[in-house]
Amino acid sequence: MQRVFVPGESHAEEIQETEAALGRLVERLEKVPSGGASEAAILARMGEHKEHLATLRKLPETPDRWVDEPTGETYRTVWENDPAGRGDLLRMAGVRVYVHREPRKRTIPAKTRFEIGVFGDPEAQRLREIEAEEHLLAA
Repeated sequence: MQRVFVPGESHAEEIQETEAALGRLVERLEKVPSGGASEAAILARMGEHKEHLATLRKLPETPDRWVDEPTGETYRTVWENDPAGRGDLLRMAGVRVYVHREPRKRTIPAKTRFEIGVFGDPEAQRLREIEAEEHLLAA
């Protein structure tokens, strides 16, 4: 899959421009003597703008969005062919990893737990390691 940006469709700017044009026509209409050809032309143009505004307001508006388009490759082939891009592939697929720590359960008795890895005598430690290795080899 490949994410492709699809721009939305908005007519807000055109509506704003048409409303501004209507406002300018109203200002002109106030300065023109009534009953003349100029007044009729301005009123006709205002009618066209009102119709255009009504049409624009009926049109649907769609927001910008991202669309996943197939590339013809499977996740497996991309995973195998691009080891460096695996992180990007997982992020694009929407994979999220959440790590949290759960409290440890005490399965080892306290006395044993505190004795593990505590050796005051390095020679005794090494002798125990050798003994454990020999025991594994004998088994």
